[in-house]
Amino acid sequence: MLYENYYRKITAIARIFHTIRRFRALILLVVSAACVCSTGYVTTQGYVYDKTEFISTYEYGDPFAYEANAVFSDVRYEFSTDGGFSQLLEDCPRMPGTYYVRAVSESFFGNPRYGEARSFTIVPKAVDVLVEQNEIVYGDTPTVKAVLVGSDRIECESFLYGDVSAKVTQVTANKDGIRVTDSNGNDVTRGYALNPVPKEVSILQREITVTVSDKSGVYDGLPLSFDGYEISAGTLVTWGWNRADQLVATFDASRIEAGTEANLPTNLRVLHPDGKEVTDHYLIHVVEGELTVDVEAVKKQMELIDAIHQNGAEVLMSSHVLKYTPAERVLEIALEHQRRGADIAKIVTGAKTMEEQLENLRILHLLKENLSIPFLFLAGGESYISRRLG
Repeated sequence: MLYENYYRKITAIARIFHTIRRFRALILLVVSAACVCSTGYVTTQGYVYDKTEFISTYEYGDPFAYEANAVFSDVRYEFSTDGGFSQLLEDCPRMPGTYYVRAVSESFFGNPRYGEARSFTIVPKAVDVLVEQNEIVYGDTPTVKAVLVGSDRIECESFLYGDVSAKVTQVTANKDGIRVTDSNGNDVTRGYALNPVPKEVSILQREITVTVSDKSGVYDGLPLSFDGYEISAGTLVTWGWNRADQLVATFDASRIEAGTEANLPTNLRVLHPDGKEVTDHYLIHVVEGELTVDVEAVKKQMELIDAIHQNGAEVLMSSHVLKYTPAERVLEIALEHQRRGADIAKIVTGAKTMEEQLENLRILHLLKENLSIPFLFLAGGESYISRRLG
């Protein structure tokens, strides 16, 4: 029995060796192929090759289209601003510039394997920037539009006007005032080649209210006048730092008699910082003020003049206007001097031109014809030929 067991084992082994010997060429071929495959797997794992054609130029907003594959390995990409990849970028670049990319995989032993380093360029996206409105209120800031990438947003803080005083003019976004941001609020303006396009825009009137201040006082020889006012509603247009439209108001109203009268500007003009008149761009509402000469004060003044007369003295009442004043107004002042009891009336005006000085000569005639007390009339300024004692 023992012999039979040994015999069966030896016979089986002999058959195995016989089979190996019989098929040794095939076995050697299979073993060799397995060795070759194993070696190839070890040596080629991680080898990087292109999956898509490499594109070297992109426009801002274009998706990065290059893809690579690796043998028996996943692929990731590294980006840098230099070909040596001394400093890697965190993400695929978006903004214009020249960059480098390479595909990276992993070898059988866990070491990185790199594909060919390649350069590519991102150029700004050319866009037209257009003013959205067909009409705007003078001084209001228009809005702009452009065909942008994704959820980028555009805004402009300053504009250029063809003729700021015209009712219809070309309005263009100021390139230096344009800003583009992405959905996260990052400034991506340099991703665009901006081309502001002029547009014909109608300019609507801007409403403001000018309120004239009240003024009261005692007649002191000078007519009571006042040119104080404020813009009580609306605002004048500002054009950046320390530049704004200017309101120029001219007041002619004045009062010498006791009582109250309305005070309104005879002329209102608005000037642009460049000196152009832009009054027509404003709808100006005016709230009048009042000029009031104190009745009680006038009464006390006249009582004082009477007291001086009772002491045997005379009174000279003087009004130094010191600016050009029409003849009829000078006559009113002189007659008021006379009405209040003055013995001599003195009035000083001004003249900048020969035409104004000729009016002063007419004043002399009016005073001589209408005044029953002596008077002294003087006029200074750039044109001064009048000095008359009448």
